[in-house]
Amino acid sequence: MPIMLPPISDDDALELRIYLDFAVSQMGQPDSPTLCRLFHFLRERCQDIEDERWRNDPRNWGACCPWPDDFPF
Repeated sequence: MPIMLPPISDDDALELRIYLDFAVSQMGQPDSPTLCRLFHFLRERCQDIEDERWRNDPRNWGACCPWPDDFPF
């Protein structure tokens, strides 16, 4: 039976990841392959949210690309 959930915000998903990571650190990975796939999906979705936020923040633009005058030669 499928579970119908109301839509959750990106912030809710990121908070859920904190609870999920804590639960796994205390109890270990679940034995159920279905739950493992769900956890993996949630982690990937949260990483996508964090990546999108990082890319959209102008303070990070160019953060991983040094300017030409930063070269040691």
